[in-house]
Amino acid sequence: YAAGYDANVVVWLTREFRDEHRQTLDWLNQRTREDTQFFGVVVELLKIDDSRPAAQFKTVATPNEWRKEAAATVRGERQVVSARGERYREFFQPLIDTLRERHKFTNVRKAQPQNWYSFSAGYGQRVTYGANFTGQRQARVEVYIDDGDGERNAQLLENLQIHKEDIESALGETLDWQRLDNRRACRIALDRPGSIEDDADTLSEIQQWMISNLLKFKQVFEPRFAELIP
Repeated sequence: YAAGYDANVVVWLTREFRDEHRQTLDWLNQRTREDTQFFGVVVELLKIDDSRPAAQFKTVATPNEWRKEAAATVRGERQVVSARGERYREFFQPLIDTLRERHKFTNVRKAQPQNWYSFSAGYGQRVTYGANFTGQRQARVEVYIDDGDGERNAQLLENLQIHKEDIESALGETLDWQRLDNRRACRIALDRPGSIEDDADTLSEIQQWMISNLLKFKQVFEPRFAELIP
């Protein structure tokens, strides 16, 4: 159907996705033209007490960087980027280029004017690797856990924390294991001083620090995710 109608957008809607199906959509999004987009959407039914069932649509596969720019295009809006936002974009563009081209770490191609980036760990949005600047003038690399259920998130964090000594020894770093009790998600973070307002040399150093630690996070955490996540 997509080929026959020369479609620019393909949405696959189903009750569940296997990993190989999601990976296929990611592969297509990586290798087709920017104006061709593939989405994977799971439909779920929610019911509260005696209410009628309501549909909930959960996106499990998306084109790279579609969310902000595509939404603004559909609404006919022009995105206005602040000077600070432009600095974030200039900082993250070489970072994601290096991760994609040299290390095959991500399929992301275009940086956005935002202070954070998350990269899939291979389990949809359940677990992601992140690089960001916090509000406390800190640069951060993290594992972010959120599969939609606070108890499952906490359980995965606890299961990983059992191996805390081995994980930190492999990384050569002491991590901040954050339960985030006031939120649903959990986080395992590594911080260092840093702000987008720093000079060019310092920002270049932070870029290399983020790249190096994202790669180490993937090497150390990936086999543990494979054991602990169904």
